[in-house]
Amino acid sequence: MALRLLPGLLLLLVAPAALAQSFDAEARCREAAHYEERSEAAQREGRLSDAMMELGQAVSLCPSDAEAKAKLESLREQVVAAELKERGVKAPGKEPGRDAVMPAEGGSELLFGSGREELAMGQAVHGALWGAAVALTLSGNGHVLGPATGTLQNDTTPTVLTGAVLGGGLGFFASGMFVRRPLPTGLVTSINSGTLWGTFLTGSLLAANDGGPALLVPTGAAAGTLVGGLLGLVLRPRPGQVAFTNSMGIWSAVLSNYVLGAVRPELASGEHLRVAAMSAGSGLLVGGLVAPWVQMSRQRMFYIDLGGVAGLGLGLLATGITTQSFAPSTTQSIAVGSGIVTGLLLTTVLTRGMDAPKAPTGVTVMPMVAPRSTGLAVLGAFD
Repeated sequence: MALRLLPGLLLLLVAPAALAQSFDAEARCREAAHYEERSEAAQREGRLSDAMMELGQAVSLCPSDAEAKAKLESLREQVVAAELKERGVKAPGKEPGRDAVMPAEGGSELLFGSGREELAMGQAVHGALWGAAVALTLSGNGHVLGPATGTLQNDTTPTVLTGAVLGGGLGFFASGMFVRRPLPTGLVTSINSGTLWGTFLTGSLLAANDGGPALLVPTGAAAGTLVGGLLGLVLRPRPGQVAFTNSMGIWSAVLSNYVLGAVRPELASGEHLRVAAMSAGSGLLVGGLVAPWVQMSRQRMFYIDLGGVAGLGLGLLATGITTQSFAPSTTQSIAVGSGIVTGLLLTTVLTRGMDAPKAPTGVTVMPMVAPRSTGLAVLGAFD
């Protein structure tokens, strides 16, 4: 049976890598023209930062386009000059080899970078799910995430762990072997996010409905992987847009459960899981629709998520101190939900300037002569 499952397992692991590999150089250069058009439209509307990001995406897709690179450099200078003018700072002179490079999300160093490594890590998790599920099925513990789930015996645990390790290794090396060139970080993030969301949604629905066959969990992960890959190829999202969509799904699921706990505290855990799955799906849908109009980096989204986690922790702590109990209650649900919303909103406001273009660092060194002494004077703008 294991030999029969192996070809299908290998196909499912290789599918996302093969999908990403089809994004060849010629197709990327054709796609880059789309971003150049969007950049020109943004320039005409006076949105220089957006124009620079779009053109940066074009250069990332087609690095051989010298004309686009020159335009990008010119746009960078314009954005820096506009930012300095707004701050009332005089722009330093341009020196050979000292051009200002702005770390914006539209730059190639973030849109194309560790894509292969990220894909390999994400698909290692995918492979581990398949390996563990196949091992569980072959060992007779094929029903998982429900009351009928049996306790793994001592002689079964090593088999499951071995299957997970072998599957994870197969997913890691298959992805690395079939992807030979840098990939757009947005595409890779979309593929890996699809893997994780497929796993979560399938697992939640199984657990809410008294469990099911173990192989359904990695099947859901495979479906999510393929959907994420297709969306990444068709929509060409930025990494920050994928992060925003993921956060919408996560916090929709978390907040809906706390709201449900405040309104209907008597509901069973199965109902909470159903609500979490439906809320996560709705949050992902809304996040995906709103993301194209959100200019946000993954780093800023990470800090916003940390704010939500901090609010959750403070809500739990405040409830525990005031009620002398951490047991779920209506009071706890209200306190934690309020803490999450407050944390998310506060960090959103505090990080609003994080993605703004920064003024370049410039240094000027000149000789200085004074009576009975000589030296050097150093003038400049420093971060």
